[in-house]
Amino acid sequence: MPSFDSGVAHYIQGRAIVTVFFPVDERGNAGLSCSHCYYFSESSKRCLVNNEKPEYPGKYVGSACPMLNDDEFIKEIKTIIEKENKE
Repeated sequence: MPSFDSGVAHYIQGRAIVTVFFPVDERGNAGLSCSHCYYFSESSKRCLVNNEKPEYPGKYVGSACPMLNDDEFIKEIKTIIEKENKE
């Protein structure tokens, strides 16, 4: 087991990919709000991914939400890969 009594020398980066399915009704209206997200805790009113308390979770996706739509996700992954290939 490591000992951090004298501090942390550096960190190792970890990453995760999570998928969330937001509901869409028969007329095509999407329920894009934190309250429809699997990672939103109704009891604590917090996001279980970033521990933030989103604004109006029953109406909107919070401003600190780390979720990206598919196009944003692909763009972000490409940016990360390009950056890491330069290092």
